[in-house]
Amino acid sequence: NFSNVDKVSESDEGESSIEKKDAILEKIEKSISTPEGIKELIDKHPEKAELWKSQLDALDTLNDPDASPAEIRSAQAKLSVLKGQLMEVAVKDALTEAGIDVEAQQRVVEGESGGTRPDVIAVNNTDHPIEVFGITIQPGETLSIECKCGTSSYMTNQLNNHIPNQLSGQDGTKVLLTTSDVNGVPNGLATSVCDKYGAKLVSLDVSVAAVEKAIKEVSGE
Repeated sequence: NFSNVDKVSESDEGESSIEKKDAILEKIEKSISTPEGIKELIDKHPEKAELWKSQLDALDTLNDPDASPAEIRSAQAKLSVLKGQLMEVAVKDALTEAGIDVEAQQRVVEGESGGTRPDVIAVNNTDHPIEVFGITIQPGETLSIECKCGTSSYMTNQLNNHIPNQLSGQDGTKVLLTTSDVNGVPNGLATSVCDKYGAKLVSLDVSVAAVEKAIKEVSGE
């Protein structure tokens, strides 16, 4: 779990210790696991406002005792899509702020078992190295990130069925960025998949449950 590297408690060293924890990871965590962060993300992306609003409205169904099983399933599917989109947009925003150019449109790349669309493809178009997630991205270098926001069982399924193809198709420096739920997958699975494809596993300090809770708080307002 790379997100815990170099973490120092803030009370010990005051301000200086805050720099020790990856600032980009902290931005992403705040954006997806707090109601304020999610609202800020929605405000920053008017182009997605309508879509996200319809998904948030659908979540009211989850609190409706009269909702049918089909309506509940539909709302859960929308919640699942929304979680992934919020995480992806938060990652793109944080990388952009760090000075890396993020490709606006997803594109298909060839994986070992078919086409796949990396969640985030970004290039360091500056003349200096930029550090993200403890990785130094050199000028001209590409960073590819697959984002996974889900439960441990979801992650296990993805690691067995989809992530190998996704990582095999990534360009440049490869990253698998997940919620902390990855810590609950069978021992060594995430690491061995990442090692096989030369990707770095980066785990956020927030769980999918925390993300869902924050989304539900925003939808309930």
